[in-house]
Amino acid sequence: MTSNKETVDEVLKRLKGLILDQSQRQVMLERHFYMYGHSTLNASPIDFTGERVRVNIVQSCADTLLNKITKNQPRATFLTDGGDWDKQQDAKKREKFVYGQFHRSGVYKKTPVAALQALCYGDGYVKVYAQGKEVKVSPRLTMSIIVDEKETLHGGDPRTFFEIGYSDKDTLCELYPKHADAIKKLQPATMPFYMSGAVQHNLVEMVEYWRLPVTDEVPGTHMIMAGNIELLREDRKSKRPPVRKLSFVKNLVGYYSKGVSEIITPYQIEANRTLKRISDALRLVASPKVLYEYQSKIVKAHFNNDVGAMIGYIGTPPQFIMPQAVGSELFSHLAWCIQAAYQDVGISQLSANSMKPSGLNSGKALREYNDIETERFAGFAKAWEAFHVEIAEDCLEVAKEISKKHGKYAILSPDPKGCELINFSEIDTDKDSYIIQVYPTSSLPKDPAGRLEYVTELIGGQLVTPEEGLSLLDFPDTEKITALKTSELDDIMATVDYMLKKDMYLPPEPFQNLEMGVQLMKKAYLKYKNQGCPDEKLDLLFRWINDALVMLTPPENPVMTGDELTPPAGMPEEEMMPEEEMPIDPMSEVPMEEVINQDDPAQMPLV
Repeated sequence: MTSNKETVDEVLKRLKGLILDQSQRQVMLERHFYMYGHSTLNASPIDFTGERVRVNIVQSCADTLLNKITKNQPRATFLTDGGDWDKQQDAKKREKFVYGQFHRSGVYKKTPVAALQALCYGDGYVKVYAQGKEVKVSPRLTMSIIVDEKETLHGGDPRTFFEIGYSDKDTLCELYPKHADAIKKLQPATMPFYMSGAVQHNLVEMVEYWRLPVTDEVPGTHMIMAGNIELLREDRKSKRPPVRKLSFVKNLVGYYSKGVSEIITPYQIEANRTLKRISDALRLVASPKVLYEYQSKIVKAHFNNDVGAMIGYIGTPPQFIMPQAVGSELFSHLAWCIQAAYQDVGISQLSANSMKPSGLNSGKALREYNDIETERFAGFAKAWEAFHVEIAEDCLEVAKEISKKHGKYAILSPDPKGCELINFSEIDTDKDSYIIQVYPTSSLPKDPAGRLEYVTELIGGQLVTPEEGLSLLDFPDTEKITALKTSELDDIMATVDYMLKKDMYLPPEPFQNLEMGVQLMKKAYLKYKNQGCPDEKLDLLFRWINDALVMLTPPENPVMTGDELTPPAGMPEEEMMPEEEMPIDPMSEVPMEEVINQDDPAQMPLV
């Protein structure tokens, strides 16, 4: 029996069985939800013991790791099979297409949401899907994704996916008018812990179900259900999972992963208990006390906040004391819990507090320190990059589906020199012809001081020219100045791009930096020659180099002015041609009134 024959009751029964088997996971997710400090729609953030978290180590560690990892915005680059010029140009178009799709869908704003859920719960999810004529990228709640873990015992990917959501009846009636009457009769859903404050009378539970195909001959299934109503059923031929997963620490067995909350739970519990004990002791004991004898005639009204107040007494004077409420052991134990939690996760308290170690003042030392600390999270950093590769693959596949269905799909890709409109029909969709890799948007330091020092080191080592170093700085407040400084370099590179893309020749101009241009054109010529660039394109670069060299070469017989008419060395002045034998300009002896045509107003002299 194929998956297409599964009934709604069978699918919902399977989902209930998975929820029952994974009930302990749901309890842990709820605990981690409150430990981070999340709040429901109508409740304040509390921890799983029912009391407010006083020292939130989980949130501190998760936010620190989130900022460390997500500051790198990976950009997909496509490597072709072989050095064929056409494939390389197609790879560039594909790269620009994906980069434009990332900006259009807001990928770099939505993947950090999935990363935060991965840090809190172990796994974060992003869903790439088609909505009309658009490619949509959306983060999904970790609690809403359920898979059959028994399908992953041997390390494979699951074939069965469920996503549980909630929608109001009016919206469903508009989307599925054929089922409007049945939708209105559905009972309100029971809200989960993270939606306890939602208005329940008009919300119903939605279930989206995917069953991935095993072979190309037998398709999978995609279903959408509201309650026990089947709203949508279609075949699914794609073998890619419906959601992409980002994991923090993978468990040895199973599909789900371990997050920061699960790692720090013992330390967070002990820190909360210790701090509660300290708080109770301070509240009950650590307040000023006044000792006096009953026989002393003391007026209690004399004890007030007046400056210089006098207290009258007869007998023993009152005694003021400040008892010590908490011993140093409790504070030491609390500090140990916090420090041990940071160490177990792998970050330092200095990083969590945005502080640098004492003695590290130079940019180079800080870069080395950050590199050493980041090695602890190399696995999560690689998972973060692979996460964007998977999203890029999904964007291409969904764009292909939209292009086939609607005939056209185009993306406006941003570029430092402007924007370029790229149609999906111009892209080779053969997956076997390329490999996707990622690289960071910038490997330079993020802070201005560190970037300036690093670029200065590159210039000092003669690895880049001063003009190239200015273009690497990319400081917004100096953009106008640096744009003028690097205009000669930018102009030559724009000339190379124009000739290769348009197949049109642009001759060198006198105002261009021809010396720099010849060197850059030579490098571009050799680079694209080794990549199999067509000869007609290479001829354009070769022609530009020759024309520039001609302009740089002074003429052999330059025209001499009167001041330069000096006899050659060793020639007597008397051997020079006599003045009367010098050639005379025939126009020099013609009167002015004969030169100017009196009948031509254009030749009349100006008064």
